[in-house]
Amino acid sequence: MSKTFGQISNITAMATSVSNCVEQYPNRDVEELLGILRMSRRPFYEYLLGLSDQSSVCEDGVFKVMDGNKRLTVEAVEQYLTASRGDNRPKRSERILYLYNLLHRNLPHGGVSFDEILKQYLTLLEHSTSHIPKVDSIRRMIYRDIDELEKIGIIVDRPATGSSKYSLRDKYLPKLSFEQASSLYVSMLLFEDTILDQMSNSAKKEFEKAFFINSPEEAAKINDRIHVVGDTLVSPKEMGNKFTKLVTAVINSYQIEITYFKLEGEISQRIIKPLGLVFKRGVWYVVAEDPNKEEYRTFRVDQILQASLTNIMFEYPEGFYLAEHIGSSWGVFTNDEVQKVRLKFSSAVATRVKSLRYHRSQEVIRELEDGSVIIGLEVCGLIELRGWLLQWGPQVEVLEPESLRQEMLNTVQEIEELYQV
Repeated sequence: MSKTFGQISNITAMATSVSNCVEQYPNRDVEELLGILRMSRRPFYEYLLGLSDQSSVCEDGVFKVMDGNKRLTVEAVEQYLTASRGDNRPKRSERILYLYNLLHRNLPHGGVSFDEILKQYLTLLEHSTSHIPKVDSIRRMIYRDIDELEKIGIIVDRPATGSSKYSLRDKYLPKLSFEQASSLYVSMLLFEDTILDQMSNSAKKEFEKAFFINSPEEAAKINDRIHVVGDTLVSPKEMGNKFTKLVTAVINSYQIEITYFKLEGEISQRIIKPLGLVFKRGVWYVVAEDPNKEEYRTFRVDQILQASLTNIMFEYPEGFYLAEHIGSSWGVFTNDEVQKVRLKFSSAVATRVKSLRYHRSQEVIRELEDGSVIIGLEVCGLIELRGWLLQWGPQVEVLEPESLRQEMLNTVQEIEELYQV
């Protein structure tokens, strides 16, 4: 039993990987996708065929995959599998996977009829063997497979009075209250027009199907009555595609080639070993090791003009921990020493400053009679801290270190000169 469940888990994981890969890299050549997935063509095509009813993978019989200079079609996939098949009937674990996926996809619709299950099995068998069993044999096969699902703990509700559908018990959806589901849905609004726009949008649609299928007006109310305002990207889709490549490279330890734009206007092309991604104060960064210099570098993701995955893997450095690397940095840069910083905030903003934690070392040193407050920090990355302090204008004064105080004064003088007539 555990072996069968393990097989199902592995096949499900691979099907999910294929689906995610096509979604993340739409209209890429099949050879490139095979390299990313480390899979041969036949199993890839078999998974594709099983996903042909998913609009994110296939539309109108055409997959979002290129084969040379043309799009891959369901017909072409079927022809390839027919030409390469013998009597390769699907194993029980493979059949159960298709059955489970069919039932799971139809959860929002109350399940699936036996005739639809039978049609799915016939399609599966036609694509894997030239020896199709009789319909009665296939019917018995389906009943046995449903029993097998229940043996490994996946309960299937069978047709009852007033219903002609088979369905998974709804416990396979998370048990969330309306408040919990609504809060999670609202959190997805934060990612609109950001790097995560594409993935969060597809997740929102699935969420609507699962939790708001019987009350779509609730989702509409959330979208109409809750509005998120913030800095967004001009081209979220383009940036999102780069970001998914970075995520893939980080998780799988692939070297990646990037074209990077520096603030001084310099554009450089380099290959990096991405070790992790950091999100801080509304900005994504990738922390990477330079293969040539053997040192750690930090790059702003929104300054990466192009990103291309390589097939070259690297060994993740032993003893490297992303949280420790960021450590005491005010932002993400760690190219200077940790220093004690003392800041005096005016009474106008003191309550806000005391209510929010801007850094893990932050502490209230003293509250003064006029309502102002002195905050203590132990940080590095003072160049990033300086930019943050400027946002407070006259509401903050740097007490120490003297070097930071002088830098703030110089910056203020430069701004004053800029506005003098």
